[in-house]
Amino acid sequence: MALQCYGPTGKSWASPSEESGGKSDTGFLLSIIGEWVVLYRLNRLSLVFGLLLCLVPNAAALAHAILETSQPAEGAAVPAGDIEIILSYNSRIDPARSAVTLTMAGKTVSKLTLTPGDAPNIVRSTAHLAAGKYVLHWQVLSLDGHITRGQVSFNVTGS
Repeated sequence: MALQCYGPTGKSWASPSEESGGKSDTGFLLSIIGEWVVLYRLNRLSLVFGLLLCLVPNAAALAHAILETSQPAEGAAVPAGDIEIILSYNSRIDPARSAVTLTMAGKTVSKLTLTPGDAPNIVRSTAHLAAGKYVLHWQVLSLDGHITRGQVSFNVTGS
């Protein structure tokens, strides 16, 4: 009686036949071993490839421009007068398609004119401010087309 087996790849293996006297058929054994070796190598290759994919940074996650630092900083107190505003992001931005507005007590004071900074991830502006509480609302367009928004609150003290 012949035994019918199926390997991990679905390939049919035939057992040694009774006609051979029940002796072990080396071809049968080699086909089993060969198939398992191929699968072992494929699994190992898949594991290596999967680990390499984990090391590649996700471009979508890095695409959004996130504010790293600002001048004035969040919650800072600065003296009244001409204030230099510097916003630094984690990625390149398009200053021509970005906007910053300044509000005081819920009223829009002005839309600031942005100029490129020293690096492609920095924008600058200046404003002449009187004493009060201000909120700087920013919206920037990163070069890959993603828009991000945020705000920085700060106080201007008397001159």
